[in-house]
Amino acid sequence: EYAVCRPEISFMLEHDGKEIFTSDGSGDKKRLLSRLWNGEQDVKCVKVISGHIKLECWHQQRKAIRGNASRSDIMAFVNLRAVNDPVIKGAVNAISKEFAGNWALFFTLDAPLVDVNIHPAKAEVKFRYPSEIYDVMLAAAHELSGEAEYKTHEPKFKGGGKNLNLDLDLNNNNNLGGWRFNDPDWRVMQSG
Repeated sequence: EYAVCRPEISFMLEHDGKEIFTSDGSGDKKRLLSRLWNGEQDVKCVKVISGHIKLECWHQQRKAIRGNASRSDIMAFVNLRAVNDPVIKGAVNAISKEFAGNWALFFTLDAPLVDVNIHPAKAEVKFRYPSEIYDVMLAAAHELSGEAEYKTHEPKFKGGGKNLNLDLDLNNNNNLGGWRFNDPDWRVMQSG
């Protein structure tokens, strides 16, 4: 996981004096993941923004073994911290019938929207808006499949006992939590 999270740093894993895995530190995530996942299938990447969350999603379709391809292996990172989170696993499992395989998920969101202090080892996190994890995963699945743009839920904020809808014109480079939405590599999934 460290090598995937920091592909610009070279890593070497040894066991009983034998080299198990190395990374060259080139920063090339696709090459690193392809090597880690045995390079049998093409590794795909989609980048989506939904609600408060940016997701860089790397996926490799799993070949069916004895007719069973439904298992998914998940590496998840929240703000570059490796996590083992039930919300993320649930979101992947919700779409895994069509997209079983290997996943490397890089979630980026503002620090106040995620609590990292709920587990002693910091392995689990608590999202302020967990439904947005499902939304961004569904948006990534639609991108992976090449389907039409997925419409996500509008982010809602609680304040004064009322739910307020956030209405941003993301095409005019509005700023939300320090992010600028003018990067051509990222697909903004707007509310419909």
